Amino acid sequence: MNVNIISKPNQELKYLDPNFDKSDIPEEEWEYIYCEDFFNTGQADDYGANHMFDYDYETGIVTFNFDGSEDELKKICEESDGSADVWDIYERIEKFAEEFNIEWEVCEFIDDSGENWAE
Repeated sequence: MNVNIISKPNQELKYLDPNFDKSDIPEEEWEYIYCEDFFNTGQADDYGANHMFDYDYETGIVTFNFDGSEDELKKICEESDGSADVWDIYERIEKFAEEFNIEWEVCEFIDDSGENWAE
């Protein structure tokens, strides 16, 4: 399976929670920490999505990257004391993009059979 999802540059991640506690957090980390918080539900599918997630402050580019088998991704998710269906991980990434108004430059979520679920 190959996940290669890259946003257009200059994405400014909006805050969903107006009560997000920014105290004791450096300003340059607010968006990243809040985005990680989006995936911090304790659910295995969120654990898998967060494993792939990265955000570059300087370019404003959000990425989700993974290169391995579906079984390898499921094993990573099991580290969260749960199991996840790969489709559920894809849906969480889509929900993230919707919630934060992310525009994708490249969106490939290719399963082991070669099907791109992002099409």
